[in-house]
Amino acid sequence: MLAADYNNQLCVDFSAVVIEDMATRVGEIQWKTLDVRDMEGIGDGVIDVAIDKSTLDAMVSGDLWNLPDGVRNKIGRYIDEVSH
Repeated sequence: MLAADYNNQLCVDFSAVVIEDMATRVGEIQWKTLDVRDMEGIGDGVIDVAIDKSTLDAMVSGDLWNLPDGVRNKIGRYIDEVSH
């Protein structure tokens, strides 16, 4: 996306190790250690487009058509947070 001149990017991950590593590799992007289910400090309506790179897939466990309540809750919090 940087090559296509999308310069105002924010990438988040819950792992500080990943964020530190990526920030040294690609310094032109803003990197933050955050939980996508509660992105404190990121105001509502600030993000124009969210691209999910397997985050939702990683949260799903169990029967896809009959998710356990805990999984359903995590996914709901993620979708609610990203859509605001």
